[in-house]
Amino acid sequence: MFPAERLGDALAEGDLVFEARPLTRLTSGSIGAPELARTRPNAVLVNIGRAATIDEEALFRHLKDHPSFRAAIDVWWDEEFGDGVLRSRFPFADLPNFVGTPHCAGFAPNIEPVIFDRAAENVARYFRDGRPRYVVDRAEYEGA
Repeated sequence: MFPAERLGDALAEGDLVFEARPLTRLTSGSIGAPELARTRPNAVLVNIGRAATIDEEALFRHLKDHPSFRAAIDVWWDEEFGDGVLRSRFPFADLPNFVGTPHCAGFAPNIEPVIFDRAAENVARYFRDGRPRYVVDRAEYEGA
């Protein structure tokens, strides 16, 4: 794990890079062509966070120009869950060094009770002492 200010180092040093950051003003588009250029030739980039933290066109071009670099994404730049549609402006599926899944990484057998228990506990914490866990700064998300 690397702190945010060392994103470039993480990309340069990692053989396997997991992108799981939220989409905020600071993370939006933070992995673009310059950052991808720092990755190792045989690195694997896995995005299970938010698609827009990675520049879509930059990722496509990097995959196309660097066939030994690989990427697996579970999040998409254009998702319409109600219609069951995932779209991209680029033909990622045509690339042999790319794997995409339909935004399902967060699902696991019997996970719902765990999620509901954590949510209920957080509400209870709020009413008990006013200190819930996992509080975010809304200002980070404005304009993201």
